[in-house]
Amino acid sequence: MLNKIIETSRNFEIPLHRAGVFKLVILVGVVLLTTVNNYAFYTTLEKKTKTEIINLRTIVNEFSSTCVEASNGNIDYCVKKIHSMIEILPTYYGTSILIKDNNKELINEDTSKYKDIREPIALSAIAEEEGDPSLTKINSLNATIEIIKRPIPNLAKSVWRSMTFSVLDLIVVAYNKGYDDVKWYASNVSWPRSRHVILAGGIVWWLAFFLRKSLIAKIKFARRYEEKNELN
Repeated sequence: MLNKIIETSRNFEIPLHRAGVFKLVILVGVVLLTTVNNYAFYTTLEKKTKTEIINLRTIVNEFSSTCVEASNGNIDYCVKKIHSMIEILPTYYGTSILIKDNNKELINEDTSKYKDIREPIALSAIAEEEGDPSLTKINSLNATIEIIKRPIPNLAKSVWRSMTFSVLDLIVVAYNKGYDDVKWYASNVSWPRSRHVILAGGIVWWLAFFLRKSLIAKIKFARRYEEKNELN
């Protein structure tokens, strides 16, 4: 057992005596924990978004069916009503909704925030996954519907923003809008996005500190043991 302690101590001797290596271990640990946290968060958000898309399709489908029946088949009237309903639906990341009758667009509403930088989660893809093509149909309008949301950022970029408290985004907000918007962004976006990094940093530092302390103690013990054997 003692030989294993000595061997372990020797293996960790260089890293323990270099502050730079110790800091690097903490940094890597925080990055890993942040990556795991962000991955778990956005995986959950993806599932939630798919449910929201299906629910939105159900709302539009049922609303249009009720409207067409109540208006004696007045499609134009119902399309306007559906459009008005879609405009007031709350959505944080924005939503793209396209309803088409063959090649004719009935509704094309797009409030997406991240059109070019985030991968889409589309109703058509969900329908394919579920094996249910009827999800993309609005039978009362004899039309098809596509709903797209883009809530999931690139994982590496999300980790970078979390680690840096979105400082680059804050600079852009300050340049384009002003101090009041920076305060709002910092409180409502930067802080929620990065607060877990502080927790992760505390946990990693605490574990690394006590591990370092323990290993240094083992190194000192191993050296004393070797010196004692040499004297004997």
